[in-house]
Amino acid sequence: MARVVVKHRYKQDIGQVRAHLKYIGFRARELGEEKGFFNDHQDKGADYETFLNKIEQHQALQHSATVKLHSLIISMRGEDMRAFIEAGGDAKEMTRRVIMELEERKGMKLEWVAAFHDKETHPHVHVAIMAVGVDASGKNKRLMLTKDDYDFLRNAGRRYLEQYVPYEPERGRHQDGERDRGRDHQRSNASNVASGMSHAGSVATKDEMAKKQPNQKKKQSRDKSREQQQKQTDREQDER
Repeated sequence: MARVVVKHRYKQDIGQVRAHLKYIGFRARELGEEKGFFNDHQDKGADYETFLNKIEQHQALQHSATVKLHSLIISMRGEDMRAFIEAGGDAKEMTRRVIMELEERKGMKLEWVAAFHDKETHPHVHVAIMAVGVDASGKNKRLMLTKDDYDFLRNAGRRYLEQYVPYEPERGRHQDGERDRGRDHQRSNASNVASGMSHAGSVATKDEMAKKQPNQKKKQSRDKSREQQQKQTDREQDER
C-alpha cells in the first residue's frame, strides 16, 4: 500500500470553486484549526476570499468551460501520520514541499491555499490550486495535471515523510500479512458457508429419497396386486 496517496479533481464552475473552498475551510475549523487555511507563507488565516477573487477576475479563466481550480487531496495512513508528527514532522510543511516541487516541475509559480483535516483514521490535506500560474518571464501559463504528475506528487510526499518515518520492510510485510490473513479469513468463511449449503442440500436430498422409498414400495405392491388379479382373470376366461 502506498504510504502517501494523492487524489485530483478539477473544477470549471466558479460556484463549485466557492463551495469547495468554504467546505474545506469549515471542516478544518471543525477539526480544530483556528482559521482554516494555510498557504506557502501563512500557517493560519490564509485569505481564501482574496484567492477566490483572483480566480474570478483572471482573464484566462473567464470562459465557462475553462478549468479554474485544481483540487488535490494528499493523505497518508493514520499510523504513519501519528509517527510523522511524533518525530517532529508537519503536514503543512510537507504540503509546501510537495507544491514547491510541482512548481519546479511545471516551471511556474502557483497560487494556492490548503486546509489540514486531522481526522484520526484518515488525516489528509486539501490543496486548492488556481489553474493558471506565472512562468519565469512573468507570462501566464495554464496548469495541467496528468497521471505522471500524480506519481510525481506521491513520490515527493513519500520522500518528505521518510525523512521523519523511514520505511521499515518488516513493518510493511507485517501489514501485508495482516491484510492477507484478513482475506484468508474471509475466504474461509465463504468456503464454510458454501460447504454448509452443500451439506444442507445433501441432507435435503436424503430426506427426499427417504420419503420417496415408502411410496415406491406401495406402488410396487399395487402393481403386483394388479398383475395377480389380471392373471386370475385370464385363468377364469380360459376355463370358460
